[in-house]
Amino acid sequence: MKAFALMLLVAALLPDPARAQTSIEWGEFKLHTNGLIYSEADIQILRRIVDSLNLRFKTCDLSRPYYSNPQARAWYVLFHSKDPRLPAIKKDIDNQVSFQELVQKYSTVIKHIDTNLLYVRSASTDKKGNHYYLQGTPYSGYNYSHSVFQKYTERGNWRYKYVPAGKKNAAHSLEAWYFPEEFKQKRLPTKYAALIQYVDCMIDTTASIFLPSAKRPRWAEYPHSVRKVVDYINKKMGHKGNRDARYTLLYSDSQFNYAIAKLQNDKNLLFLLNEAVEDCLETNTGSESLERLVAALISKEKALEMKRNRIVVGQCSMDFSPRDHARTIAMLAAETHSWDIFLRAHLDIMNDNFARMSDGSYAYGLRKTYLQELEALNLNVVDLLFGLTLRADNLAENHYYGSVWRLGWALTESKERKTFEARALEMLKDPGLDEFNRGLIFILYASYVSRLDKKEAMALIGQLKQDEKSYPLSLRPAIQKLQN
Repeated sequence: MKAFALMLLVAALLPDPARAQTSIEWGEFKLHTNGLIYSEADIQILRRIVDSLNLRFKTCDLSRPYYSNPQARAWYVLFHSKDPRLPAIKKDIDNQVSFQELVQKYSTVIKHIDTNLLYVRSASTDKKGNHYYLQGTPYSGYNYSHSVFQKYTERGNWRYKYVPAGKKNAAHSLEAWYFPEEFKQKRLPTKYAALIQYVDCMIDTTASIFLPSAKRPRWAEYPHSVRKVVDYINKKMGHKGNRDARYTLLYSDSQFNYAIAKLQNDKNLLFLLNEAVEDCLETNTGSESLERLVAALISKEKALEMKRNRIVVGQCSMDFSPRDHARTIAMLAAETHSWDIFLRAHLDIMNDNFARMSDGSYAYGLRKTYLQELEALNLNVVDLLFGLTLRADNLAENHYYGSVWRLGWALTESKERKTFEARALEMLKDPGLDEFNRGLIFILYASYVSRLDKKEAMALIGQLKQDEKSYPLSLRPAIQKLQN
């Protein structure tokens, strides 16, 4: 869980006409008359693109094999005590005693024990080429372990770390993991591989939202050419600017509206605006209002380029500027038929996939997912979200990964909820699907259930518990922990 603190905003709290028109409290967006955050004209354009992609997917070669991440069950035990026997535990592990024998012999100094952990080897490595690992359970989730295991002593099936008592710690401590089986991986059945391929068919793995030159500017210290644009508009309107232009281009809708109504063909303004655009691209600066003016007077393509050249970082939980930035990127991408940029930007909004200086659960729990927009495009959203959930060891380098909890929340908005429920339960019971992916599907399902009304949630959890014996042993403790 991320720590959070309310920080003083600078640029984010200054008035911005574009922001005022597109956002309401908590950074969520006003809806068009079609009930969506994109106009019907944009939806029509995007729907035609999706139709062609769906046709392309039907002709895809679905024989490409995907293999699960190498994974193994692990039994964990933490010994922590001033008892002088702890060094003896280390000696017993070095002699490769069994897990059962060890925990029975030293039961009085065990602080924590867990025999339901799964360890998953990630494809990512450190600078020396050592693999990182995920650890966890279907109930608690899977997080990066503290271990690149090379840092720990290895003895047969054991890996451990021993810290003797000393000046900084009064007690001895010994963490140990016992692996009753080797790491193994299996090929994903074709029907699940097809879900992953659907994601890569819809979201080009060679595309990215941001340009290679994009940076995260700490402060919007705009080039002097931006001030020239502001001064020129103010001069034409017959009044002087009354604020510094470091943080925002325009201070009221009246300036923007005047420029659009009176200065569209003003060669001096267009010259100054083009100059400001090039300087902003060179310095990775910009603003919603400046880019809005560029889209109106120069081109939407140039405005989109500016947006893709700067990465917006949230300053705190209440700073919705990253979501605003992604939404305006998605809008311009739709209007310029840039499907790959559009979908990645929209999925970032759905997954709340943004950098923030701090964040709090109270905030991200209120941010909406906007799945209905994707359904309006005729995307097969159930297949798409399953594909965003599943993991494999040999995914494309730029494959889009979904945030499983957020995807579960999104599915409560789907028109195909019953289809999702039935397929999720079928996947949980399928021995052909590896344990890690079944754990992720459980998290997806549990997240979905948690966002339903109480009566619906109780019914689904009750059914899970009633059919508990139909599910693998690794899922049963997680099922029992669900509250109905």
